[in-house]
Amino acid sequence: MHKWAIHYAVLTFLLATPCMKADLAAIHRDKLPQTPTVLAALDDALQLEPCTDHWTNQWSCEISKDDATAHLSKDLGFLQAAVKETPDNAELLLLTAEVAHYAYNVDVTGTYDVVIDSLKHAEVLTPTDIRPLWFRSDLLCQTKALDQGAAGFLAIEENHAWQSLPVAFWDNYTACAIISNIPAHAERALDHLKQLNAKANQLRSSYQEIAVKRFTDYDPNKNYEAKDAWYSREIGNEVEFTATVCGLRLLAHKDWKVDRIEFTNGICLVVFTTGPYKATDGTLHPELVLLARQPLEGESFEDFFIKFTSKLDFKAERPLACPVSTCLAVEATMPDAYKPNGDGKPHNLFFQKDAPQFPGLLFEFPEKPPVKSGTEVMQVFRPTNTLKRFPGPIYYLILLDTASSIEADALKDYEFFVKNLQVE
Repeated sequence: MHKWAIHYAVLTFLLATPCMKADLAAIHRDKLPQTPTVLAALDDALQLEPCTDHWTNQWSCEISKDDATAHLSKDLGFLQAAVKETPDNAELLLLTAEVAHYAYNVDVTGTYDVVIDSLKHAEVLTPTDIRPLWFRSDLLCQTKALDQGAAGFLAIEENHAWQSLPVAFWDNYTACAIISNIPAHAERALDHLKQLNAKANQLRSSYQEIAVKRFTDYDPNKNYEAKDAWYSREIGNEVEFTATVCGLRLLAHKDWKVDRIEFTNGICLVVFTTGPYKATDGTLHPELVLLARQPLEGESFEDFFIKFTSKLDFKAERPLACPVSTCLAVEATMPDAYKPNGDGKPHNLFFQKDAPQFPGLLFEFPEKPPVKSGTEVMQVFRPTNTLKRFPGPIYYLILLDTASSIEADALKDYEFFVKNLQVE
Protein backbone atom coordinates (compact mmCIF):
# COMPACT_ATOMS: atom_id res chain seq x y z
CA MET A 1 0.00 0.00 0.00
CA HIS A 2 1.43 3.34 -1.01
CA LYS A 3 1.29 6.46 1.04
CA TRP A 4 -0.65 9.41 -0.33
CA ALA A 5 -0.51 13.03 0.70
CA ILE A 6 -3.73 14.32 2.21
CA HIS A 7 -4.88 17.04 -0.15
CA TYR A 8 -7.49 18.78 1.94
CA ALA A 9 -6.65 22.45 1.50
CA VAL A 10 -7.96 23.31 4.96
CA LEU A 11 -5.78 20.63 6.53
CA THR A 12 -2.41 21.60 5.12
CA PHE A 13 -1.19 22.54 8.55
CA LEU A 14 -1.70 18.97 9.77
CA LEU A 15 1.11 17.82 7.52
CA ALA A 16 3.55 20.25 9.09
CA THR A 17 2.51 20.35 12.75
CA PRO A 18 3.46 17.77 15.39
CA CYS A 19 0.28 15.94 16.27
CA MET A 20 0.93 15.57 20.02
CA LYS A 21 -0.86 12.23 20.02
CA ALA A 22 1.61 10.38 22.26
CA ASP A 23 0.43 6.90 21.28
CA LEU A 24 3.49 5.36 22.92
CA ALA A 25 2.11 6.52 26.28
CA ALA A 26 -0.33 3.63 25.86
CA ILE A 27 2.53 1.11 25.86
CA HIS A 28 3.18 -0.47 29.28
CA ARG A 29 6.94 -0.47 29.76
CA ASP A 30 6.82 -2.99 32.60
CA LYS A 31 5.15 -5.60 30.35
CA LEU A 32 7.89 -5.49 27.73
CA PRO A 33 10.88 -7.84 27.72
CA GLN A 34 13.30 -6.04 30.03
CA THR A 35 16.21 -6.25 27.63
CA PRO A 36 18.47 -3.29 26.83
CA THR A 37 17.67 -3.29 23.09
CA VAL A 38 13.87 -3.34 23.57
CA LEU A 39 13.86 -0.64 26.24
CA ALA A 40 16.32 1.48 24.23
CA ALA A 41 14.04 1.16 21.18
CA LEU A 42 11.12 2.41 23.26
CA ASP A 43 13.13 5.36 24.58
CA ASP A 44 14.34 6.17 21.07
CA ALA A 45 10.80 6.06 19.66
CA LEU A 46 9.54 8.29 22.47
CA GLN A 47 12.15 10.90 21.55
CA LEU A 48 11.23 10.73 17.87
CA GLU A 49 7.46 10.52 18.33
CA PRO A 50 6.68 14.25 17.96
CA CYS A 51 8.43 14.19 14.57
CA THR A 52 7.30 10.82 13.23
CA ASP A 53 3.80 10.08 14.51
CA HIS A 54 2.51 11.66 11.28
CA TRP A 55 3.74 11.96 7.73
CA THR A 56 4.84 15.42 6.65
CA ASN A 57 6.21 17.03 3.54
CA GLN A 58 7.62 19.89 5.61
CA TRP A 59 10.16 18.36 7.98
CA SER A 60 10.83 20.81 10.81
CA CYS A 61 12.52 18.79 13.58
CA GLU A 62 16.06 19.38 14.84
CA ILE A 63 17.05 15.84 13.94
CA SER A 64 17.27 15.32 10.20
CA LYS A 65 14.76 13.06 8.49
CA ASP A 66 17.60 10.79 7.35
CA ASP A 67 18.80 10.36 10.93
CA ALA A 68 15.23 9.70 12.17
CA THR A 69 14.83 7.09 9.45
CA ALA A 70 18.08 5.42 10.44
CA HIS A 71 17.15 5.34 14.13
CA LEU A 72 13.70 3.88 13.50
CA SER A 73 15.01 1.30 11.03
CA LYS A 74 17.58 0.12 13.58
CA ASP A 75 15.05 0.07 16.42
CA LEU A 76 12.54 -1.86 14.33
CA GLY A 77 15.18 -4.46 13.55
CA PHE A 78 15.88 -4.96 17.28
CA LEU A 79 12.16 -5.26 18.03
CA GLN A 80 11.52 -7.78 15.25
CA ALA A 81 14.39 -9.87 16.55
CA ALA A 82 12.88 -9.70 20.06
CA VAL A 83 9.49 -10.80 18.71
CA LYS A 84 11.10 -13.94 17.30
CA GLU A 85 12.44 -14.74 20.78
CA THR A 86 9.18 -13.90 22.63
CA PRO A 87 6.38 -14.13 20.03
CA ASP A 88 3.57 -14.18 22.60
CA ASN A 89 4.36 -10.87 24.28
CA ALA A 90 1.44 -8.67 23.18
CA GLU A 91 3.05 -5.52 24.55
CA LEU A 92 6.14 -6.11 22.46
CA LEU A 93 3.96 -6.61 19.36
CA LEU A 94 2.16 -3.34 20.03
CA LEU A 95 5.45 -1.49 20.44
CA THR A 96 6.76 -3.08 17.25
CA ALA A 97 3.63 -1.96 15.41
CA GLU A 98 3.98 1.63 16.62
CA VAL A 99 7.67 1.86 15.76
CA ALA A 100 6.91 0.36 12.34
CA HIS A 101 4.13 2.96 11.93
CA TYR A 102 6.55 5.78 12.70
CA ALA A 103 9.06 4.25 10.28
CA TYR A 104 6.26 4.12 7.68
CA ASN A 105 5.73 7.84 8.23
CA VAL A 106 9.32 8.49 7.17
CA ASP A 107 8.97 6.24 4.13
CA VAL A 108 10.78 3.10 5.28
CA THR A 109 9.85 0.38 2.79
CA GLY A 110 7.83 -2.64 3.95
CA THR A 111 6.79 -1.19 7.29
CA TYR A 112 3.06 -1.03 6.55
CA ASP A 113 2.86 -4.82 6.50
CA VAL A 114 4.87 -5.01 9.73
CA VAL A 115 2.30 -2.80 11.44
CA ILE A 116 -0.67 -4.84 10.22
CA ASP A 117 0.89 -8.24 10.96
CA SER A 118 2.04 -7.20 14.45
CA LEU A 119 -1.39 -5.85 15.36
CA LYS A 120 -3.16 -8.96 14.05
CA HIS A 121 -0.97 -11.13 16.29
CA ALA A 122 -1.47 -8.83 19.29
CA GLU A 123 -5.25 -8.89 18.77
CA VAL A 124 -5.28 -12.69 18.88
CA LEU A 125 -3.33 -12.62 22.14
CA THR A 126 -5.45 -9.87 23.76
CA PRO A 127 -8.90 -9.88 22.10
CA THR A 128 -10.41 -7.46 24.64
CA ASP A 129 -7.63 -4.86 24.33
CA ILE A 130 -8.67 -1.80 22.31
CA ARG A 131 -5.11 -0.93 21.30
CA PRO A 132 -4.71 -3.24 18.27
CA LEU A 133 -7.84 -1.80 16.63
CA TRP A 134 -6.95 1.71 17.81
CA PHE A 135 -3.41 1.59 16.41
CA ARG A 136 -4.57 0.00 13.14
CA SER A 137 -7.30 2.64 12.75
CA ASP A 138 -4.77 5.42 13.34
CA LEU A 139 -2.56 3.99 10.59
CA LEU A 140 -5.44 3.57 8.13
CA CYS A 141 -6.50 7.16 8.71
CA GLN A 142 -3.16 8.17 7.20
CA THR A 143 -3.70 6.09 4.04
CA LYS A 144 -6.19 5.83 1.19
CA ALA A 145 -8.30 3.63 3.49
CA LEU A 146 -9.04 6.47 5.88
CA ASP A 147 -12.77 5.66 5.86
CA GLN A 148 -11.95 2.22 7.26
CA GLY A 149 -9.76 3.84 9.89
CA ALA A 150 -12.57 6.15 10.95
CA ALA A 151 -14.94 3.19 11.10
CA GLY A 152 -12.52 1.48 13.47
CA PHE A 153 -12.50 4.46 15.81
CA LEU A 154 -16.31 4.59 15.73
CA ALA A 155 -16.48 0.89 16.58
CA ILE A 156 -14.29 1.38 19.65
CA GLU A 157 -16.35 4.38 20.73
CA GLU A 158 -19.61 2.44 20.34
CA ASN A 159 -18.44 -0.40 22.56
CA HIS A 160 -16.78 1.53 25.39
CA ALA A 161 -17.73 4.27 27.82
CA TRP A 162 -16.03 7.38 26.50
CA GLN A 163 -14.63 8.22 29.95
CA SER A 164 -12.68 4.94 29.92
CA LEU A 165 -10.78 5.80 26.74
CA PRO A 166 -7.46 7.65 27.08
CA VAL A 167 -6.65 11.15 25.92
CA ALA A 168 -4.32 9.84 23.20
CA PHE A 169 -7.18 7.81 21.75
CA TRP A 170 -9.43 10.87 21.52
CA ASP A 171 -6.65 12.92 19.92
CA ASN A 172 -6.23 10.24 17.23
CA TYR A 173 -10.00 9.97 16.86
CA THR A 174 -10.36 13.74 16.40
CA ALA A 175 -7.66 13.92 13.74
CA CYS A 176 -9.27 11.06 11.82
CA ALA A 177 -12.75 12.59 12.17
CA ILE A 178 -11.53 15.85 10.67
CA ILE A 179 -9.82 14.14 7.76
CA SER A 180 -12.73 11.77 7.01
CA ASN A 181 -15.22 14.65 7.08
CA ILE A 182 -17.30 13.79 10.16
CA PRO A 183 -16.92 17.15 11.93
CA ALA A 184 -19.73 16.70 14.47
CA HIS A 185 -17.90 13.60 15.71
CA ALA A 186 -14.75 15.70 16.00
CA GLU A 187 -16.64 18.28 18.05
CA ARG A 188 -17.91 15.60 20.40
CA ALA A 189 -14.43 14.11 20.78
CA LEU A 190 -13.01 17.54 21.60
CA ASP A 191 -15.73 17.97 24.21
CA HIS A 192 -14.72 14.62 25.70
CA LEU A 193 -11.11 15.83 25.87
CA LYS A 194 -12.20 18.92 27.80
CA GLN A 195 -14.17 16.80 30.24
CA LEU A 196 -11.14 14.54 30.68
CA ASN A 197 -9.19 17.69 31.63
CA ALA A 198 -6.76 17.20 28.78
CA LYS A 199 -4.30 20.06 28.63
CA ALA A 200 -5.31 22.46 25.86
CA ASN A 201 -3.03 22.89 22.86
CA GLN A 202 -3.04 24.77 19.57
CA LEU A 203 -3.72 21.66 17.51
CA ARG A 204 -6.99 20.94 19.29
CA SER A 205 -8.00 24.57 18.87
CA SER A 206 -7.33 24.25 15.15
CA TYR A 207 -9.38 21.05 14.97
CA GLN A 208 -12.25 22.86 16.69
CA GLU A 209 -12.06 25.75 14.25
CA ILE A 210 -12.10 23.38 11.26
CA ALA A 211 -15.04 21.38 12.60
CA VAL A 212 -17.12 24.47 13.29
CA LYS A 213 -16.42 25.87 9.83
CA ARG A 214 -17.78 22.71 8.18
CA PHE A 215 -21.27 23.90 9.20
CA THR A 216 -23.11 27.05 8.13
CA ASP A 217 -25.99 28.58 10.06
CA TYR A 218 -29.27 29.08 8.24
CA ASP A 219 -29.77 32.67 7.08
CA PRO A 220 -33.49 33.60 6.89
CA ASN A 221 -32.62 36.47 4.54
CA LYS A 222 -30.99 34.19 1.97
CA ASN A 223 -32.69 32.30 -0.85
CA TYR A 224 -31.71 28.63 -0.89
CA GLU A 225 -31.95 26.00 -3.58
CA ALA A 226 -32.85 22.40 -2.79
CA LYS A 227 -29.22 21.35 -3.28
CA ASP A 228 -28.17 23.71 -0.49
CA ALA A 229 -30.13 21.68 2.06
CA TRP A 230 -30.71 18.22 0.58
CA TYR A 231 -28.24 15.57 -0.51
CA SER A 232 -28.85 11.99 -1.52
CA ARG A 233 -27.17 8.67 -2.21
CA GLU A 234 -28.30 5.32 -3.56
CA ILE A 235 -28.38 2.35 -1.18
CA GLY A 236 -29.34 -0.84 -2.99
CA ASN A 237 -32.93 -0.52 -4.16
CA GLU A 238 -33.53 2.67 -2.16
CA VAL A 239 -32.44 6.28 -2.26
CA GLU A 240 -31.50 8.07 0.95
CA PHE A 241 -32.28 11.78 1.28
CA THR A 242 -30.78 13.92 4.05
CA ALA A 243 -31.48 17.49 5.14
CA THR A 244 -29.25 18.17 8.13
CA VAL A 245 -30.69 21.67 8.55
CA CYS A 246 -34.10 20.09 9.27
CA GLY A 247 -32.60 17.24 11.29
CA LEU A 248 -33.92 14.46 9.08
CA ARG A 249 -32.91 11.57 6.85
CA LEU A 250 -35.42 9.53 4.90
CA LEU A 251 -35.45 6.49 2.66
CA ALA A 252 -37.49 6.07 -0.52
CA HIS A 253 -37.85 3.20 -2.98
CA LYS A 254 -36.14 3.90 -6.30
CA ASP A 255 -39.41 3.49 -8.19
CA TRP A 256 -41.11 6.27 -6.22
CA LYS A 257 -41.39 9.53 -8.10
CA VAL A 258 -39.98 12.66 -6.48
CA ASP A 259 -42.58 15.32 -7.26
CA ARG A 260 -41.00 18.02 -5.10
CA ILE A 261 -37.93 18.39 -2.96
CA GLU A 262 -37.44 21.88 -1.58
CA PHE A 263 -35.96 24.09 1.06
CA THR A 264 -37.84 27.36 0.94
CA ASN A 265 -38.46 29.96 3.64
CA GLY A 266 -36.95 27.67 6.25
CA ILE A 267 -39.20 24.72 5.33
CA CYS A 268 -37.97 21.30 4.22
CA LEU A 269 -40.57 19.77 1.92
CA VAL A 270 -40.54 16.54 -0.04
CA VAL A 271 -43.41 14.98 -1.99
CA PHE A 272 -43.33 11.44 -3.36
CA THR A 273 -45.88 9.52 -5.41
CA THR A 274 -45.79 5.75 -5.02
CA GLY A 275 -47.48 2.90 -6.85
CA PRO A 276 -49.17 2.59 -9.29
CA TYR A 277 -51.76 0.39 -7.58
CA LYS A 278 -54.82 -1.18 -9.17
CA ALA A 279 -57.97 0.66 -8.09
CA THR A 280 -61.63 0.05 -8.82
CA ASP A 281 -61.26 1.97 -12.06
CA GLY A 282 -57.73 1.99 -13.48
CA THR A 283 -54.64 2.67 -11.35
CA LEU A 284 -53.79 5.28 -8.73
CA HIS A 285 -50.64 6.73 -7.18
CA PRO A 286 -50.71 7.49 -3.43
CA GLU A 287 -48.93 10.65 -2.33
CA LEU A 288 -46.50 10.95 0.59
CA VAL A 289 -45.62 14.40 1.91
CA LEU A 290 -43.05 15.34 4.54
CA LEU A 291 -42.80 18.85 5.96
CA ALA A 292 -40.36 20.05 8.60
CA ARG A 293 -39.75 23.51 9.99
CA GLN A 294 -39.02 25.54 13.09
CA PRO A 295 -41.98 26.78 15.13
CA LEU A 296 -43.29 30.15 14.05
CA GLU A 297 -43.01 32.91 16.63
CA GLY A 298 -45.26 31.97 19.55
CA GLU A 299 -46.45 28.78 17.82
CA SER A 300 -46.93 25.76 20.05
CA PHE A 301 -46.91 22.17 18.82
CA GLU A 302 -50.66 22.12 19.38
CA ASP A 303 -50.99 25.17 17.12
CA PHE A 304 -48.99 23.36 14.44
CA PHE A 305 -51.21 20.30 14.77
CA ILE A 306 -54.44 22.31 14.51
CA LYS A 307 -53.19 24.20 11.45
CA PHE A 308 -53.07 20.98 9.43
CA THR A 309 -56.15 19.24 10.86
CA SER A 310 -58.80 21.95 11.26
CA LYS A 311 -60.45 21.54 7.85
CA LEU A 312 -61.39 17.86 8.19
CA ASP A 313 -62.88 15.67 10.88
CA PHE A 314 -59.69 13.88 11.89
CA LYS A 315 -59.77 11.08 14.43
CA ALA A 316 -56.92 9.61 16.41
CA GLU A 317 -55.37 6.36 15.23
CA ARG A 318 -52.51 4.19 16.41
CA PRO A 319 -49.24 5.22 14.72
CA LEU A 320 -47.88 2.52 12.43
CA ALA A 321 -44.42 3.70 13.51
CA CYS A 322 -42.85 6.72 15.19
CA PRO A 323 -39.28 8.02 14.72
CA VAL A 324 -39.27 9.75 18.14
CA SER A 325 -40.63 8.92 21.58
CA THR A 326 -44.13 10.30 20.96
CA CYS A 327 -46.20 10.87 17.81
CA LEU A 328 -49.74 12.04 17.15
CA ALA A 329 -51.44 10.03 14.40
CA VAL A 330 -54.83 10.94 12.93
CA GLU A 331 -56.92 9.89 9.95
CA ALA A 332 -60.00 11.21 8.21
CA THR A 333 -62.53 10.18 5.58
CA MET A 334 -63.51 12.33 2.60
CA PRO A 335 -66.63 10.66 1.15
CA ASP A 336 -66.47 9.95 -2.58
CA ALA A 337 -63.38 12.14 -3.02
CA TYR A 338 -61.92 9.62 -5.48
CA LYS A 339 -65.20 8.58 -7.05
CA PRO A 340 -65.43 5.94 -8.56
CA ASN A 341 -62.33 4.73 -6.64
CA GLY A 342 -63.72 5.36 -3.18
CA ASP A 343 -63.31 7.83 -0.38
CA GLY A 344 -60.30 10.00 0.28
CA LYS A 345 -58.31 8.60 3.22
CA PRO A 346 -55.71 11.10 4.51
CA HIS A 347 -53.41 9.93 7.32
CA ASN A 348 -51.34 12.52 9.20
CA LEU A 349 -48.46 11.93 11.60
CA PHE A 350 -47.14 14.78 13.78
CA PHE A 351 -44.09 14.90 16.04
CA GLN A 352 -41.38 17.25 17.27
CA LYS A 353 -37.74 16.93 18.23
CA ASP A 354 -35.45 19.19 20.23
CA ALA A 355 -31.93 19.89 19.04
CA PRO A 356 -29.21 17.43 20.13
CA GLN A 357 -25.97 18.52 21.76
CA PHE A 358 -23.96 17.85 18.59
CA PRO A 359 -26.15 18.53 15.54
CA GLY A 360 -25.30 16.53 12.44
CA LEU A 361 -23.79 13.63 14.35
CA LEU A 362 -26.53 11.15 13.41
CA PHE A 363 -26.10 11.70 9.69
CA GLU A 364 -22.33 11.61 9.34
CA PHE A 365 -20.41 8.71 7.89
CA PRO A 366 -16.68 8.56 7.15
CA GLU A 367 -15.65 9.63 3.65
CA LYS A 368 -12.46 9.52 1.69
CA PRO A 369 -11.26 11.80 -1.11
CA PRO A 370 -12.67 10.88 -4.53
CA VAL A 371 -10.58 8.87 -6.96
CA LYS A 372 -10.30 9.99 -10.57
CA SER A 373 -12.32 7.60 -12.71
CA GLY A 374 -10.22 4.69 -13.97
CA THR A 375 -7.23 5.50 -11.76
CA GLU A 376 -6.03 5.22 -8.19
CA VAL A 377 -4.99 8.87 -8.11
CA MET A 378 -6.47 10.82 -5.23
CA GLN A 379 -8.10 14.08 -6.20
CA VAL A 380 -8.10 17.38 -4.34
CA PHE A 381 -11.06 17.24 -1.98
CA ARG A 382 -12.48 20.23 -0.15
CA PRO A 383 -15.31 19.22 2.15
CA THR A 384 -18.49 21.14 1.37
CA ASN A 385 -20.19 23.07 4.11
CA THR A 386 -23.39 21.70 5.54
CA LEU A 387 -26.31 23.83 6.68
CA LYS A 388 -26.39 23.33 10.42
CA ARG A 389 -29.53 21.98 12.05
CA PHE A 390 -32.00 24.58 13.25
CA PRO A 391 -31.54 25.32 16.97
CA GLY A 392 -34.33 24.35 19.32
CA PRO A 393 -37.32 22.19 18.38
CA ILE A 394 -38.40 21.26 14.87
CA TYR A 395 -42.00 20.36 14.03
CA TYR A 396 -42.66 17.55 11.57
CA LEU A 397 -45.67 16.42 9.54
CA ILE A 398 -45.97 13.31 7.39
CA LEU A 399 -49.08 13.07 5.25
CA LEU A 400 -50.42 10.15 3.25
CA ASP A 401 -53.05 11.04 0.65
CA THR A 402 -54.79 8.00 -0.84
CA ALA A 403 -58.08 6.57 -2.01
CA SER A 404 -59.89 3.93 0.03
CA SER A 405 -59.69 1.43 -2.86
CA ILE A 406 -55.87 1.32 -2.62
CA GLU A 407 -55.50 2.25 1.04
CA ALA A 408 -54.00 -1.08 2.11
CA ASP A 409 -51.16 -0.78 -0.43
CA ALA A 410 -50.65 2.90 0.34
CA LEU A 411 -50.37 2.22 4.08
CA LYS A 412 -47.51 -0.22 3.42
CA ASP A 413 -45.59 2.57 1.70
CA TYR A 414 -46.49 4.94 4.53
CA GLU A 415 -45.26 2.48 7.16
CA PHE A 416 -41.99 1.88 5.28
CA PHE A 417 -41.45 5.61 4.99
CA VAL A 418 -42.02 6.33 8.68
CA LYS A 419 -40.07 3.31 9.94
CA ASN A 420 -37.02 4.38 7.94
CA LEU A 421 -37.14 8.05 8.89
CA GLN A 422 -34.35 9.29 11.14
CA VAL A 423 -34.56 12.58 13.01
CA GLU A 424 -32.16 14.25 15.39
